[in-house]
Amino acid sequence: DPGDQRLRNLAIARWLFYDTAFKDEEQNDPTARIVLELLPDYRVLLREAWWKRMQVPQVTADVNDNTVRWNFDGKLRGTIVEDKGSGIAVLQTLRQGALPEVSEFLKEFDPGTASKPERARRAAPWCERDCVLLPMPHEKVPWLFDFEDLFFKAPNTKIKDPWDAFSMGILYLENFIA
Repeated sequence: DPGDQRLRNLAIARWLFYDTAFKDEEQNDPTARIVLELLPDYRVLLREAWWKRMQVPQVTADVNDNTVRWNFDGKLRGTIVEDKGSGIAVLQTLRQGALPEVSEFLKEFDPGTASKPERARRAAPWCERDCVLLPMPHEKVPWLFDFEDLFFKAPNTKIKDPWDAFSMGILYLENFIA
C-alpha cells in the first residue's frame, strides 16, 4: 500500500536512477527516473517510476530537485545517472554547479556494451525471485499502470527508458538484494 507510512519507515536506503535523453521531441525517447528503496529483508521496493521528454537543462534541474526531494529522511544513498549520451552532460553540469547536498550523491553507471534488452534479462532473475516489490494499484501511484504496460511488453515497446532505468537500478543494487 503506497500510503502505508510504516513501509516507508522500514526502508533502510534509497537510490534514484536516471536514464537520460538528449531531446524533448515526440520521436525521441524520454528521460526516465526510477526510485528504489531497500528494505531490511533485502528486497527492493519500487517507490516511483517517472518519464518525460526533456532537454539536458531540464534533466539537470530534475536530478537536482529530486535528489533533494527524495532525501527528506536522510536515507538517500545515491543518484545514479547513466554514464552515456546526455547523462555525461548532466553529470558534468551538476558536478560543476550542484549544491553539496546534491553533488555528494551523484554517481555514474556505465551500462557497458550490453543492449537494453540484455540488461533487462540480467535483472529479471531478481524479479522472478520475488526480490522486487511493486506498489499496489492506488490513486497515489497513477504511473503504475503505464509502467507495468511498458515493462511487460518489453522489449517490444516504443518507449524503453523506464524499464531500462529500472533494470539499471536492479543491476546496480544486485549485491544488496537477496
